Amino acid sequence: MHASMNHQSGSSSELGQDLLSRIVEQQPASADHSTPLSATSRSAVAEVARRYAGERLSLNPITVELLRAVLVDWLGVPTGGIETIVEQVAATLYEDPVSHDRLQAMWINLGGS
Repeated sequence: MHASMNHQSGSSSELGQDLLSRIVEQQPASADHSTPLSATSRSAVAEVARRYAGERLSLNPITVELLRAVLVDWLGVPTGGIETIVEQVAATLYEDPVSHDRLQAMWINLGGS
């Protein structure tokens, strides 16, 4: 699942909301829930969760790394090619109260605190 990257259209807030919706909706609520995230994305998100297990959600490194883990796979670009976008979108999501609550719920589901 790759999204096309167009720097000219849409704000980082709109992009962030869309990406967060996709990520949160695709997280399993229980073990029997199937997730449409690619195996690569699931593995990358699981690795972030493993590295920071039990830690509280933070902008950096946790939110940034979760977003990077999925975007690198979705966009099919190397990490360095999207770092500024990742940081801007992560900050937008983290600072928005509704998005922050959704991120927090997802993070707890992944084993964070």
